[in-house]
Amino acid sequence: MVSGYDAIRSKEKLRKLADIYDIDLRSIDPPALLFAAHTYYALFMKFLAAEIIAFFHKLPSPTQKVLKAPNRARLQVEIDDLERGSIFRHFNITNFLEGDLFSWYTSTLTAEVEAGIHGLVRGLDEYNPGTLSEEPARSQDLLKDLYLQIMPREVRHDLGEYYTPDWVAELLLDGLKYTGDPKHRVLDPACGSGTFIVAAISKIRSRYLLGREEMSFDEGELLNLILSNVVGFDLNPLAVLAARTNYLIAVRDLISYTDRIEIPIYLCDSVVTPAEYGDLFTGTTATAQVPCAATKPPFLLVPKEVGKDAALVAAYAETIEHCLRVKLTATDFVGECKSRGLPVGKEVLHQELYDVLKRLDADGKNGIWARIVKNAFAPLFAGKFHFIVGNPPWINWEYLPPEYREISSGIWEHYGLVGNVPIPKRQASEKSKTDISILMTYVAADKYAQDGTKIGFVLPRTIFQSELGGWHFRQFKLPTGRRLRVHSVDDIDQLKPFRGQATNIACTAIFEVGKSIAYPVRWNRWRRGEMEIDHKTTFREVLSRTSREEWNAVPVDVAQVQSPWLVGTSRTLTILSKVIGHSFYYDLAREGINTRGANGVFFVDAWEKNGRLLIRNRPEDGRNSSTEEETQSIEPDYLYPLLRGENVGRFYAKPEHYILLPHSVASPLTPVPFASLPVIRRAILTP
Repeated sequence: MVSGYDAIRSKEKLRKLADIYDIDLRSIDPPALLFAAHTYYALFMKFLAAEIIAFFHKLPSPTQKVLKAPNRARLQVEIDDLERGSIFRHFNITNFLEGDLFSWYTSTLTAEVEAGIHGLVRGLDEYNPGTLSEEPARSQDLLKDLYLQIMPREVRHDLGEYYTPDWVAELLLDGLKYTGDPKHRVLDPACGSGTFIVAAISKIRSRYLLGREEMSFDEGELLNLILSNVVGFDLNPLAVLAARTNYLIAVRDLISYTDRIEIPIYLCDSVVTPAEYGDLFTGTTATAQVPCAATKPPFLLVPKEVGKDAALVAAYAETIEHCLRVKLTATDFVGECKSRGLPVGKEVLHQELYDVLKRLDADGKNGIWARIVKNAFAPLFAGKFHFIVGNPPWINWEYLPPEYREISSGIWEHYGLVGNVPIPKRQASEKSKTDISILMTYVAADKYAQDGTKIGFVLPRTIFQSELGGWHFRQFKLPTGRRLRVHSVDDIDQLKPFRGQATNIACTAIFEVGKSIAYPVRWNRWRRGEMEIDHKTTFREVLSRTSREEWNAVPVDVAQVQSPWLVGTSRTLTILSKVIGHSFYYDLAREGINTRGANGVFFVDAWEKNGRLLIRNRPEDGRNSSTEEETQSIEPDYLYPLLRGENVGRFYAKPEHYILLPHSVASPLTPVPFASLPVIRRAILTP
């Protein structure tokens, strides 16, 4: 995830968040409110993981210890113990809380915070830890349900947080023909809360259970294979904690079979890796031409000589933590590195990094940065995988934070995923509206795949069928010359897998690295029956409640393979092939209205009052966090009904809002001004 705590764009959404917690919005900074809500959720996850592990291994209950604390001083001891990860260290789980941003509250244990902790623990205490331990799916559901309750849908939408239903994960793993062989490596490069990770572990464990007598390894070796071969990356620290929690619960009964556990869920960017920040693949930055790699945030420059392998980075991070803890100087830090056999050829670079971390420590902001450095390098040492699966973020290039656009621009260019689209018969080439899910698909195929690797992603369907949006994506060729074959696409939009979360049209796609694409591509069209499907529906239930039609997909223009796809039955495609050709409207048709990322300004609600026309802009429809909501009286000359995709159905079109177009129209196809549509005006503009 690349959005931050400033991503909420409207006062209305902030009001909904504040109302949940009965907080006066005027008394708190919005990002602080969101961070506090995330802290609450993070604490719940820590207690849940600790409680299940304690129950399974017959250790004292962490929740009971908190509930029985006789005073605030004892409560402080118990909370500090939890946040230090004592129960996890008991089993030598080294990184469960690594990079955790949410333990800040321990230094401010006021009466209000104490009451909040007791309320949370009492709620968790109502659940039977035995049941949660024996059925990990119930723990996952508990985490999902809680987050859906504490975070309004509108806020989750702005933050790009969507829960993938378990049945979608199973659908993709089945499409990949993943059988749960623990020797096959699986990666989710944007793992979120770990839905695909847990589904893969479940398949491994089911396979082991069914064939236990035939297996040549015991439970300890099984756990080591899982830890080595089922890996996840994510940029969001809350998602990483959730994924680690779910991972730990999925292997809860195996942890006593090994001496040391590092949960392979890392807080890092699978696209912009440290060695690629700035000048692509060299690690030099625009501001400092030095042999460093930059992590973010706060753009810590890490000397590349300590980034040669994972063990070296881990040892370096541990040395930083030790030296900060005992208050050594930058010079002493370099000496400590030398005494531990760490390479510090360019001493000044190591001293500069240490001084930055020392300043963070003095400001009370350290405790995690050294571990974030370690996590950031994880993609460089991950190796190659047999299967790559997940639901990458769906964010258009123009809506990415400016900082992320800047640091990733070279990677977009490297994969040929930006630039004008040479559309024949148009007066000029046009810009592609590229989605970051496209970039993640190409990076995954290039960095983490070998020939024969299969990739299964949840993607916006438009990248296959939009002329501009998917043009570069449909080259299916990596810079190295390796090809990318699309084996199949499952059009699951009618099943609405992200109902109430996202409005994008969803599909799943299966790719294979190292093979050229062959048309037609199989396109499975899913149709829902009368029974509802939601995020709790099992995959078996989904199969019984749906029907599937096997369609085909081919490029509209066989001479231009990057052209958008036609989909349909073989008979339909045969008919369509006869009518494809030049159209009179082809020379006149345009994209239509594009507010260039300023929907929150130009999309408006409108009504009449005392003979005046009033409009109020809709910041919630935009992506600029600085857009303010305002109400003004205007003349009607440039106000038009706004017709969006969700307003159109079979045989009807009913606009719900309006758009402000303060432009003169040069096209001969001049739209009728709003003022001359009294019928629509009366129907829609209600007080």
